[in-house]
Amino acid sequence: MVAGEIVREGTFFTFRTACPRCGKPAEVKGLRRRALEMWQKGAHIQDMFPDLSSAEREILMSGLHDECFDAWYPDLDEEYDDETF
Repeated sequence: MVAGEIVREGTFFTFRTACPRCGKPAEVKGLRRRALEMWQKGAHIQDMFPDLSSAEREILMSGLHDECFDAWYPDLDEEYDDETF
């Protein structure tokens, strides 16, 4: 997990950080405590947070929001067929 702040909001948590590319705030809401703990101990992020979008999971992992992720990794948006790999 990238450095940031975890704030309790009712029964859920919100993760807040600043994008390492542009410095703008980035946050993910609606996180469960147990899922956060399991992920921090090594569980796969997609297993612990299946309801989050890939963009929200990226914020947890790197702090990058969609626009900056796309700017840093423009080639990842290309369509690949099975023969590419």
